[in-house]
Amino acid sequence: MKFLESPMQTMGVGFVLTIVLVGIYLGLTGISAGEGDWGQMILRWVHFLAGITWIGLLYYFNVVQVPAFAAYGDEARARNVSLNILARRALDWFRWSALTTLVLGLLITGATQDYYSDFFDRA
Repeated sequence: MKFLESPMQTMGVGFVLTIVLVGIYLGLTGISAGEGDWGQMILRWVHFLAGITWIGLLYYFNVVQVPAFAAYGDEARARNVSLNILARRALDWFRWSALTTLVLGLLITGATQDYYSDFFDRA
C-alpha cells in the first residue's frame, strides 16, 4: 500500500476508482455515455466531494487538532511549529472546500431547470 503514502497518488487512485464506479453505474443502468448530462453529473460529484472534505476537516479541527494542541501545554515552540506546518495547510483546504461547496451548490441550482419551481408550493 505504498501508493497511499503520497497525497497525489492517493488522489489519483481515488480518481481512477471514481471513473470505474461511474462505468459500473452506467453499465448497470443501461445508460449510454452520450445520453446523460455529464456537466450536471460532474458538478454534483465535485460538490459532493468538496462537502465531504469540508465537513471532514471541521470534525478534524474539533475532535483531533484542538485537543492535541491543548496537550502541548507550555511547550510553545512545538505548538507554534505545528501551527505553522499543519494548521495553516489544513485551514487552506478547509476554506477552499467550503468555497467550492458553496459555489458549486449555487451553480447546480442555477443550472438545473425549474429547480425552485415548486419550492413554495410544498409548505
